[in-house]
Amino acid sequence: MKSIKYMLTIGLLILITGCSLSQVSRFDLGFSNNDETSNVKRLCVNDEGDFYQCKEMELSNQSTDNKDEFKSHLFQPGTNFQSLGEYTEQMVYVIFDKLSVNPVVKSIAVPPFISVLPNSASDSKLNIELAELFIADLQNIGLPVAENVLTYAEPSEKNDFLNTIAYIQNNEDVGYILKGTVRKNDKGIMIYAKIINVESKAVIASTSKLIPQYLVNKFAS
Repeated sequence: MKSIKYMLTIGLLILITGCSLSQVSRFDLGFSNNDETSNVKRLCVNDEGDFYQCKEMELSNQSTDNKDEFKSHLFQPGTNFQSLGEYTEQMVYVIFDKLSVNPVVKSIAVPPFISVLPNSASDSKLNIELAELFIADLQNIGLPVAENVLTYAEPSEKNDFLNTIAYIQNNEDVGYILKGTVRKNDKGIMIYAKIINVESKAVIASTSKLIPQYLVNKFAS
């Protein structure tokens, strides 16, 4: 009689263990049936520790056009996404790194940037703003810079690169010029910046970067 009870007990334990392993393999290991899990609701927890049913974002029943419209709104750069100054900072870091090979020993003059094609009033404003930003960034990184007030009396398109060259030739403290060029394309504007040794006419550092059109439009507005 005892042996029969013992065998029944062993059989019951084996049955329970088998069911437990089946549940582990089906749920914990990801082998659950779609029919059984299709109605399972996800639970989320709030900051106070209370559980609630999560709200799912379903796109499966939407048309292709609606999906594309949803994706198109995933990224819309805001007005504070990036500033023009952040781009010039990155360019100045590249220049500074390259100048470690050819360190400057005199000040750098920074005239307004030059547009490759005929420019508008907003372009002229941008070209002057780029020069001002480069002056500030070069100074912040520790490079000697000739201030605008010393380089030319009044920043404008009339006081351009050639006028700055004339100023440098009469000023022994300034030995370099940052020549900046602006070229438009279908994605925005390309900014090119070169540090030129006035005496040797050698380019000792250069960099370029694309400014996206949305940021150009923001500046012009």
